[in-house]
Amino acid sequence: MPQHNSDPQKPSQLQFDENGGSEGLGKASPDVLRLFSETQRNLLELNRSRLSALDELRVANHKISDLEGKLEKISNKTVSMSPSTHSDGQHQEHNPEEQAGTQTIITIAYETGWRRVMMHYSADGQAWTNLPGVEMQFGSEDLAGCKVLQVRGHSIEFVLNDGAGQWDTPDPYGSSQNKNYTVDSPGKYRLQGGRLNKLS
Repeated sequence: MPQHNSDPQKPSQLQFDENGGSEGLGKASPDVLRLFSETQRNLLELNRSRLSALDELRVANHKISDLEGKLEKISNKTVSMSPSTHSDGQHQEHNPEEQAGTQTIITIAYETGWRRVMMHYSADGQAWTNLPGVEMQFGSEDLAGCKVLQVRGHSIEFVLNDGAGQWDTPDPYGSSQNKNYTVDSPGKYRLQGGRLNKLS
């Protein structure tokens, strides 16, 4: 009768302790240990690279934001210092909000139903603007609802038109010598129904 070993040898296997660790890890082959160690090093290096990249991104975003702010300031300063240039090559002050209250600015506010208004004028006896003139802009605050143009000078002579052949002059029927509106001192003026009144 064949004899059987009453205590057969069991296959070797890793034994895990109560903390979840492997008691047999120390008995594993050198290749397994080396692979485990390299994997840990790679994970740590990857994590360090990720943190470094995030730091660099934050620094770059901060620099971009700072440069955008400086660029906006420079752009605003350049716009505020640059005079407007029209197609006729003349530099005119025509922003209703610019340089208000200065001693050499004449502001004309025109109440009209025209969609577009052009002012043909001569300031301080200088040459007249090219026809049809300089376009007036929408006013704001106390000049809301008016078309407004600011001109640098101490006096001005002007007429208005809609850019399509319709004119507004003090005497449309030619019965007097006064063919143009005139202002003889800086300030703010409102023109309505052919009457030009000084506001300030």
